[in-house]
Amino acid sequence: MSELSKRAAYIKGLADGLDLDTNSGEGKIIAQLLELAGDMAEEIESLRISLDETDELVDEMSGDLLDIMHEMYDDEDDGELDDIMDDDDYEYDDDEDDLYEIECPHCHEDVMIEFDMIDEDNAIICPNCHEEIPLEFDFDDDYEEE
Repeated sequence: MSELSKRAAYIKGLADGLDLDTNSGEGKIIAQLLELAGDMAEEIESLRISLDETDELVDEMSGDLLDIMHEMYDDEDDGELDDIMDDDDYEYDDDEDDLYEIECPHCHEDVMIEFDMIDEDNAIICPNCHEEIPLEFDFDDDYEEE
């Protein structure tokens, strides 16, 4: 039983001890609110279990994706693939906006990139057509290098 379910049951027990008149308007409202609190606690617990299961599946899929990427690109990437996604260290963080979608000028497919993928020539290799994609960066005019 989750902490929320325990708290909802505790409050319902307190209300039962008060012998509320469930025939009065206020008693009906309180009884319905207590039932709603219990139902919400159960639903939240169910969602938490589902989220935990989903997290486990995503972790498994990340490992599988890494294996597939190794099979497809390992001959050509000279170790770059490990820099993009490491099975032990990779963790998706949706709070960070570090993935960017661009269109490959050669094959016109959408490509998701991270800044870590960019080489010293400000380019990346398209995973679809394996052509180099030069990247240009526009910085604010106020930006000054130190």
